[in-house]
Amino acid sequence: MTRNAPLPPVTVQMRRLADLQAWPWRILTKSERVERERYEIVASARHRQRLRRSSTEGKTA
Repeated sequence: MTRNAPLPPVTVQMRRLADLQAWPWRILTKSERVERERYEIVASARHRQRLRRSSTEGKTA
């Protein structure tokens, strides 16, 4: 990988999530805690969906 490869655009939301993950010991404000919980719920739901989809694909193929 080249040294000056273009980085993907970092949105404010991505930076905020990185902040939350980098400082688990920091006392989160209520809105940050809610935001993190919502993100984790969405991520786990997506993961379960992916698992379910891959298992059904294996049966049909």
